[in-house]
Formats: sequence, structure tokens, C-alpha cells
Amino acid sequence: LIRFLPKPGDWMETFKHIMGFVLLATVVYLLTVLHHPAHVIPAVALLFGLWAACWWIGRMPHTANGHTKIRRWLQAAIFVAVIIIIAYPGIDEFAPEPINFGGIYDVMDYRLERLVDRRLAKAGVEPEKKTTLEELVWIPYTHKGLAKRLAAGQTVLVDFTADWCMTCKTLEATVLDTRAMREKLVGPNIATMQADMTDGDPELLAMQKNLGSEQVPIIAIFSADRPNDPVVLLGGYTSASLSAAIDKATSAKQ
Repeated sequence: LIRFLPKPGDWMETFKHIMGFVLLATVVYLLTVLHHPAHVIPAVALLFGLWAACWWIGRMPHTANGHTKIRRWLQAAIFVAVIIIIAYPGIDEFAPEPINFGGIYDVMDYRLERLVDRRLAKAGVEPEKKTTLEELVWIPYTHKGLAKRLAAGQTVLVDFTADWCMTCKTLEATVLDTRAMREKLVGPNIATMQADMTDGDPELLAMQKNLGSEQVPIIAIFSADRPNDPVVLLGGYTSASLSAAIDKATSAKQ
């Protein structure tokens, strides 16, 4: 029987690598059976965290003493725990006060919900929720939606943003979605729309150029009385500049 077995050699290293790819293919298959698409990225993040933890443990010398082994395993466990906190929601349940942090899962869930809203908006169906003092609600931008609101006499703030734009996300979190700004944006006479540039929509790109820039972020505030002369903020903006722009657009209507 030994004569029929292949002899040890470089082929064993190649076989090991091939089996590694088989295992990665298994991971891809398992990710496809997750019930909610928003689970996929957090699951991948957790897998990478476990991968890094195993790598860290594997670097430990076989001759290490008991204290070194315990310390190395504890470090790996802490790292995986941090990844879990970042990847999945639920940390706010254990905080002394509620905090707005839901992990990567909430981010992906929000993006999926926004994608569905955009497709519904193109079909003429818009979300029924309205902006309140506690929540800023974005209506997916469409040319028809903008024209409809301007015809109804509303002032419309359009946020040109993209998922890959970190400046956009920072400004949205620290300037746009704050209570002081929500107080200005709540009410029947003003609407908030979001033009998502993530996929490079040709119509949105053309409008973006008409506003004077090929980069995001852009804030354009349209007044019903001057629909072709919006107040535009290019690039970065502050609470003061945005507040002044909203006041300018709403006063023009009055």
C-alpha cells in the first residue's frame, strides 16, 4: 500500500493551497444562504477578525510558557470581541445611556433600505415618513419629485452624496443630521431629498455639472419662486453656512 501512496514533496504545499481555496469557496457558499443581505459584510468582517486572531495565536512559539499562552489567547479574544462590537448592533443595549451606534450591520441595512427607496421613487412611490425633530428623513431624488414639490410651493434641499465619500458622511452626521438643523428642515413648507451619486447616475451627473462641480458633497436648495436659481454650497460646509443658505432660500420664497 505504501508503494501506491505519492511520495512527499512540493506537491503537498500546492495541495494545501488548493484545499485552502476550496474552504474559501465554502465560505462564499455559506454567505449566499444568509437570510438578509445586510448580514454579509458584518459576517465577512467577523471572519477576517477570527482569521487575524488565529494568525496571532499561531505566531506564538511552541515553547512559550503558560502565562504567555494565556496572554496571547486573551489578546486574540479581545480583538475578536472588538470586531463583533464594530460589525454587529446591540452595543447600545448595554450602555448607561442610549447611543446611536449599530455597527456595520446597521450601515448595510440602511444602504439596502435606501436602495429600495430609490427604486420605488423611480416608480413614483415615495416614503410616507416625514422629517421630525428626532429624525431626518431623506426622499430619494428624482427630477419629477423635485418639480412636484416646487410646484406645490415647497423649498427643497437636495444633498448630493455618495457612499464612498467620507467627507459627505462626516458632514451629514455632524452638520446635516443635528437637532439644530432638523428644526429648520421640519415642516410642510420644506422637503429634503438625497441624490445618491454612488453608482454614477448619468442624469444626476449632468445636474451636478450644471450646479458647478463634478465632486461631492454638494448642497443645492431650490426655492419655489426661483426654481432655476438654487442656493448652492460646494464642497465642505458648516452649520452656519448651511443655516444661512436655508434662510436665504426660504426668505426668497416669502
